[in-house]
Amino acid sequence: GGIQLAWTSPPVVRAVRQDVHELFQKPITPGDVLTTVDHESIESLGRHEILERLSTSSNWGFAESALPRLKESVRSAASEALSSPPQEKDPASGKGRDWIGGFQFAWTSPPVVRAVKPEVQECFERPVKPGDKLMFVDGKSVECLDRRQVLELLKKHDGLGFRDHEAEEAMRALLVGRFGGLAAGDSEGDGGLSRLLSGHLEKMLEERLSEAVRGHAAEDQAQVAKCVRVVDVAVDRAIVTWEAMTSHKARKCSWRIEVSDSKGEIVFRGEFEGQRAEVSGLRGATEYTARVFAKGGNSAAGAAATAK
Repeated sequence: GGIQLAWTSPPVVRAVRQDVHELFQKPITPGDVLTTVDHESIESLGRHEILERLSTSSNWGFAESALPRLKESVRSAASEALSSPPQEKDPASGKGRDWIGGFQFAWTSPPVVRAVKPEVQECFERPVKPGDKLMFVDGKSVECLDRRQVLELLKKHDGLGFRDHEAEEAMRALLVGRFGGLAAGDSEGDGGLSRLLSGHLEKMLEERLSEAVRGHAAEDQAQVAKCVRVVDVAVDRAIVTWEAMTSHKARKCSWRIEVSDSKGEIVFRGEFEGQRAEVSGLRGATEYTARVFAKGGNSAAGAAATAK
C-alpha cells in the first residue's frame, strides 16, 4: 500500500510513497515501526500473520523507534562518506574525521568518537562519549581497518560495539600506580615496564567492556591472530602475515595456516612459527583466502586477496 516494510520484529518502514502521507495524521518516515493493526499489537507475530491482518484492516499504528532511525542514519551517512574525502581534519590525531549518523569519528585505528548527538544515546545501554573507540561492527573487529573499510561495514551495519575510554584510562592509572614502583629496578628499562603494564592492562580491560562488546572481545581473544594480510600473491605462491592479540604470547606460539581458493576449496595447509608464512603450490586461482589459527585453537582470523 505504498509502504515498504522490512520483516524485522516489529516490522520497520524502509520507504514511503509521497501520496501515502495524506492518509495518516502524522507523516510516516523510514525507521518508524509498525506496532498495531486494528489497535492490537503485532509485536509477536510473523510476516504471514501480519499480512493476513493487514489485508482486512484499514487501521495501522506506527511509532517512532530511535534504534532503526539510528541504523538508517549511519548506513546513509557511511554510503555518502565513501564517495568523498573526510569532512575535516582531526587536530588531535592529524587524521580525517566525519559525522556518521550522530557520531563524529576520527579515522584513527580503531576509530575514536570525537562528538555524539544526544538523540543517539537512547539506543545504548551505556552512553557513548567523546574519546570512546569504535571496536566492532556486527561483531567484526575494526581495529586494523582503514576509513574506507570501516565505512563499507557501516553502510550495511546492524550493530555497533564501543570501548569506554574513561574505564580504560582509569584502569591505566590504577595499573601505573600498582606497578610504577618497578620502574627503578627494571632491568629491561621502560620497555620492560611498558610490556608488563600492557599485558595486565589488556587482560583487565577486556573484562570491563560493555555487554555488547564483551562477547566479541572474548571471541577475538580466542582467535589470537589478527590483522591477517595476504601479500605478494602470484600464480602459485603468496605471503601471509599476521599480528597477535597478545604479542607476548605470539613468540611462543605456532600457527596453522589454511589457504582456500574462490570456490572455498582448501589448497594449502601448513604450520609455521613467528608471524609470517610463505605459501607455495597454489593452483592459479584468481582469489585466495588465508585463515590463521593458533595451534590447538578452533577460531581463526582471516583475509582475502586477489592474485596478480
